[in-house]
Amino acid sequence: MKTWLKTIAEELQGLSSDDLLISPDSEVSEKEEVIGEIDSDELKSIYCLVQKWGKAARFAAESGKAEKASELAEKADLLMAIFWASLKDAFDLWEKPAVGIRKDWKVVWFKRKASSPNILGIHIVSMGSPHGDGDTDCEDCPAYGSTCKGK
Repeated sequence: MKTWLKTIAEELQGLSSDDLLISPDSEVSEKEEVIGEIDSDELKSIYCLVQKWGKAARFAAESGKAEKASELAEKADLLMAIFWASLKDAFDLWEKPAVGIRKDWKVVWFKRKASSPNILGIHIVSMGSPHGDGDTDCEDCPAYGSTCKGK
C-alpha cells in the first residue's frame, strides 16, 4: 500500500514545466510588511501542486463529481497547511499573526483585521473562511479579484 506522503513526493517530482509557472499574483498591500522572497524550489513546488489540486477539485465539482472534488480539496488544504508550516519555519514567522505570499514570491506578514478567539495560545479561525487566513470578507482579502477562493 502506497502512503499519501509517497504520493505527494511522486506528484511533486512529476510537476510539468507549465505547472511550475504557477505563482502568486497578488500585489503587496500597504498594510503588509515584506519579510523576504521564497527562493526554495521545494516550497514553490508545494505551492504549485496545491494550486493544481485546487483547480482539479473545482473542475471535478463543476463536472458533478462531488466525492472526487471533496477528496482533492481536502488534500489541497492539507498540503497547503504543510506549505504554511514550512514557510513559517524557513522565515521564522511563528510569532506573526498572519503571513502570506505575494507576486514574485514575496513573503509578507500582516495584522489580522479582526481578532480571532485565542484559546491556550491557539487562534481559532472560521473553518468557512475561503482564505485560510481567518478573514471572512472577500473585499478585504489581498487576493480579491485575482486568486481569492471566496469569489
